[in-house]
Amino acid sequence: MIRFIQNLQLRREAGNQQLMTGPLSAAELETAEAVIVREAQNRHFEHEIRSLSAGSLVHRSSRIRNLSPFLDNAGILRVGGRLGNAPLPFASRHPALLASEDQVTHLIIADAHQQVFHSGMERTLTEVRQHYWPCRGRSLVKHVIHKCQQCKRRRCGPRIPRMADLPASRFDETRAFNTVGIDYFGPMEVKRLRKIEKRYGVLFTCCATRAVHLELAHSLDTDSFLLALRRFIARRGKPKLLLSDNGTNFVGGERELRESLAELNQSRITDELSQKGIEWKFLPPGAPHMGGVWERLVGSVKRAMKMVVGNSCLTDEVLHTVLTEVESMLNGRPLTYISIDGRDLDPLTPNHLLLGCANANLSPGRFQDKEVNSRKRWRQAQTIADHFWRRWRREYLPSLMARSKWQEDTRNVTVGDVVLMAEESAPRGFWPLARVTEVYTGEDGRVRSAELKTASGAIYHRPVTKICVLEEVEGCDGE
Repeated sequence: MIRFIQNLQLRREAGNQQLMTGPLSAAELETAEAVIVREAQNRHFEHEIRSLSAGSLVHRSSRIRNLSPFLDNAGILRVGGRLGNAPLPFASRHPALLASEDQVTHLIIADAHQQVFHSGMERTLTEVRQHYWPCRGRSLVKHVIHKCQQCKRRRCGPRIPRMADLPASRFDETRAFNTVGIDYFGPMEVKRLRKIEKRYGVLFTCCATRAVHLELAHSLDTDSFLLALRRFIARRGKPKLLLSDNGTNFVGGERELRESLAELNQSRITDELSQKGIEWKFLPPGAPHMGGVWERLVGSVKRAMKMVVGNSCLTDEVLHTVLTEVESMLNGRPLTYISIDGRDLDPLTPNHLLLGCANANLSPGRFQDKEVNSRKRWRQAQTIADHFWRRWRREYLPSLMARSKWQEDTRNVTVGDVVLMAEESAPRGFWPLARVTEVYTGEDGRVRSAELKTASGAIYHRPVTKICVLEEVEGCDGE
């Protein structure tokens, strides 16, 4: 703009022969900067500039009186301070004063923040004070950095809601394996004739008793899974509800396993289960914490298999035997506190609820010969089972009372929020940008997952633990 005005004046005086053209020079940029700073100072320090121009000091009520301000030859208000003899450039000894509420100040700080590669508050403020002295500098720099979109993308994290109450399926006392969680693990190599083949384990866990049932799957196709499920139902009874991870998260860990399980014909499986009166629910993708009931047990199975098998290559028969032994060992693990007092009862285990004793080789108690008639033995078995279920209610359930983490309420994700999808395969600065199109709440009314739409139009379903709110929708507090 200054060059345009000067060219108009030159054209009036000498025609078009001496007009300034080409890129802006450093002198022109310095002149423009001085004009912008003077205009910004006149908007906020009018009384101080008038007093100094008249040769008097600024009023004692002025907010910049302690800085000993003065006007330089260009009419810019500068800090006097006590560094007049310091070995620093003139602009650093006497930086130009800037008001904290002016937009020019915000732009200068944002530019300095970019010049120092989005460093923190102290580094940005140091860079700004090489030439300028913004009032309330620290709080202003913090405010500008907080609004920086690039920094916001790098530092934003998921707002995890308070840990939800345990679902009703965790308290299902109908029978063991009435509500079941499913997961895969493997692969495990076996010898078959002269070939080496891969086998996979299918873990079924009772959500209430935490009992485990292991099956061996010969492949990762739909038929193999349905056969493993039929064997489980034949031995443990038909469950009412099946829970599992979704899609590529049907199992965590091995890439080959994730890719193969993603190709399972889930519609066919759901259709066959529906005909048997079994409901199958999938967790949102990328939410392994929602399936912690079986994820923890998968880790226990893997550790046990590694200790027993190691790097050995077994036959199908031996591997099936090892899986049943690991299943028995896991079902003998204690669910309650192990007391050191010999007078206390033994800790409750899943086997107590499955077999009536802690170990398959032990009797649940001593009984007299006269109690051999079938009716008494039936009542005896029922009494023992009821006794262990009462212990399960009194000893095991209270141990689930406390919330180990996620104890505070946070703002609910709301339709219209601009968010980042926390993808493990991408670094933090490159998470995909999306907008919330639909939210799904739990029984407590808190949003637990949401449907997201990216700029390309792709739709994703993610838990709130993998959603970072970047910009909240206006006019909504998310409650």
